[in-house]
Amino acid sequence: MKSLKAFTTMSLIGMAVIGIEAAAQVPTVWVIGDSTASNADRRGWGDPFGDYFDQGKAHTANRAHAGRSSRTFITEGLWEKVRAELKPGDSVLIQFGHNDGGPPDKDRARGSLPGLGEESKEFTLPNGSQETVYTFGHYMRRMIDEAKAAGTLPVVLSLTVRNIWKEGKVERANGQFSKWSSEIAKAAGVPFADVTNAIADQYDKLGEVKVKAWFPEDHTHTSPEGADFTASLVVAGLKGIHSPLAAFLSAKGQAVEKYPVALVTAGLRLPEPRDLKLPTLFLIGDSTVRNGRGDGSNGQWGWGEPLVDRFDTGKVNVVNRAVGGLSSRTYLTLGHWEKVLAMLKAGDVVMMQFGHNDSGPLADPARARHDQRHGRGDAGDR
Repeated sequence: MKSLKAFTTMSLIGMAVIGIEAAAQVPTVWVIGDSTASNADRRGWGDPFGDYFDQGKAHTANRAHAGRSSRTFITEGLWEKVRAELKPGDSVLIQFGHNDGGPPDKDRARGSLPGLGEESKEFTLPNGSQETVYTFGHYMRRMIDEAKAAGTLPVVLSLTVRNIWKEGKVERANGQFSKWSSEIAKAAGVPFADVTNAIADQYDKLGEVKVKAWFPEDHTHTSPEGADFTASLVVAGLKGIHSPLAAFLSAKGQAVEKYPVALVTAGLRLPEPRDLKLPTLFLIGDSTVRNGRGDGSNGQWGWGEPLVDRFDTGKVNVVNRAVGGLSSRTYLTLGHWEKVLAMLKAGDVVMMQFGHNDSGPLADPARARHDQRHGRGDAGDR
């Protein structure tokens, strides 16, 4: 009897150890950022974010910290604590920028230098200490590189949206940080989720009055309900880029519709109106209007880029949102027209040109982009 009891005890201990080891192999989805991701009383999107995941398939850990920038998240040792716990198979969602635009040596002394280079500058902080401050790009790259070295998948997110409205449209650009985040992710070869436009598209649909109720204290921080809404759109953005994290979603997460982002357009840096006080001329179409990223790569340009030089940009914004390879059909179905529509205001003009890619089989397995019509046109790959 004694030996049986001992055997049973040892078996239970062994099973417990096996259970612990099995649990340790479950991947973790880490969230790092500022108060828009972690705030008291579940007012940051990273808090309800865990509800969208099946915790038996993937744990979620919100390590975002209020008031931090990409710089201070590193210099205060917060990143080092996360990095020490990372294991192969984990993912790290990285979202910074709201606090990176502040002064680097005054007030909270948390600002990073603007830009993506490796510039640095020595500063004397309010407490009298010296610190070499680097660019936003430097700090972001460090976290991305160290996450990759730990065998994890870094995912860069653009910023959340502030409750700032003009002529019935919510603000979409909070400085250059969302744009820089996209460029950093592309250069590092890691996924980028366009959270900013996913949120702004929905805010514009809901309207200023409804959205304002989710910002009870200021224009940056949401209520718990607003945080949950933002969390759902982070999930929508992850689904839109076909993130492997979709395999770990709970029933709540599976019910979220993906934010439609065409893989072919990833990293194209589609512009937005520079000055919202001015009228805007939007250009939409295919690669004959805007080729690739609109930078003349391979010596190829669309006519929309030189058109900008024909206008006085002090009087009008000229925004070329054409996308190579798309037809009138796929410009709609992939969500590009919806994004332009969300930016339109009274007095704006839309110039559109389609047709090169609208002919051909409706169910082409490689590029299902054609529309149904009575005649055949040029089926060029443009």
